[in-house]
Amino acid sequence: KLTAVVKAKIEDGWHVYSITQGPGGPSRTEISIPPGQMLKPAGEVTGSQPTSAFDPNFDMNTEFYEESTRFQVPILVDKSAKPGPLQGTIDVRFQACNGRLCLPPTTEHLPLALTIGAGRPAKGPGKR
Repeated sequence: KLTAVVKAKIEDGWHVYSITQGPGGPSRTEISIPPGQMLKPAGEVTGSQPTSAFDPNFDMNTEFYEESTRFQVPILVDKSAKPGPLQGTIDVRFQACNGRLCLPPTTEHLPLALTIGAGRPAKGPGKR
């Protein structure tokens, strides 16, 4: 099990919505591990504390990040992974807005590279 850190730098004048943004307004940020790889989600994604403010464009309170943010993504490596390099992907879906407009939600596919070390054999009853 490991934790990947996803860092986002947000352009001046823009913001993206939090992973806890409620329904009925802008699209919240979603971070996932796509299926079909040796990596699996191992719990809830956590992130920086968002700013919360009323947004007249959505007529509701929104939670958002400006300038930068970071997320912790718990990941489990499949037991069948062999020692050595392992490539994977983390998907980040987000919506960016400024004071005048919102862009459609988009997904970035972030590459993840790690190295699996050789594990020690498990100690069982009677083994030292």
